[in-house]
Amino acid sequence: MKVTMADVAAEAGVNKATVSRVLKGDPRISTATREKVWAAVKKLGYRPNILARGLSTKTTDTVGVLFKNLSLWWVGPYLCGLERVLERAGLEIIVKETASDEKKRFNALKNLSARRVDGVICVYEKPPETEMDLVAVTVGEHDPNGVSIKFDEAAIVDKIMKMTDGLGFRYHKGEGAVYPFLEKYQSEKDVKVHLIDGRVNKKIEASPLNFMVICGSQGEALVSGAWALEFPAFHLGALSGRLLINCLKDRRIRPQSVLVVPQVFTPEGELWS
Repeated sequence: MKVTMADVAAEAGVNKATVSRVLKGDPRISTATREKVWAAVKKLGYRPNILARGLSTKTTDTVGVLFKNLSLWWVGPYLCGLERVLERAGLEIIVKETASDEKKRFNALKNLSARRVDGVICVYEKPPETEMDLVAVTVGEHDPNGVSIKFDEAAIVDKIMKMTDGLGFRYHKGEGAVYPFLEKYQSEKDVKVHLIDGRVNKKIEASPLNFMVICGSQGEALVSGAWALEFPAFHLGALSGRLLINCLKDRRIRPQSVLVVPQVFTPEGELWS
């Protein structure tokens, strides 16, 4: 027999309207009441009618996520962090890859808009045009009409200079680079400090005098015996999800940028302050 919202309400000792508000994440419901309702949902195995709820709330409980390249190592951890946050809010993810193609990017956004997604997250992609009327969070790019998650360039360069005793550095950009802005801060003179960002298709001479910094995975740097300027993929995913949820709750949210400063690890795997 199909379990209904009325059954959940009777089990939890509340009315149907309260159950509906709990399932929608209404913050006005007390913690005790939410716990009773979710306990009843779990006990009875209740599954809400997503289509019916979408018609009544004019939402689809779906979020679009755009990447340029899904094969990059950090995409998985990023999606794990994002999924953990969105799942709690009852939101599903639709992932699109653009392959750095402007036409493909436009078609992906148009398709997501046609599916009436509640919002979109653009990861190292330009935000959607305003006429698409999509609530957006942009990672790695600036969105003048929405929320952007960017890296604090000044703080990161300051960290690198302190880490290397002010020696300056040479930046090596490869496929899937996560800190491309570092290129404009590199030294023009001959240096001993090398920052490796992404898959670099050239040989970089290594010697005891070279100071190597891996931009990305702390585990990869540890294996290589190098310093790590970590790319916090999981944290970025979780942060993206929280910001998008905040935007969806209040579409009038003012444009803002959230600055992130990554952690640095020593060749021994210890956190460097």
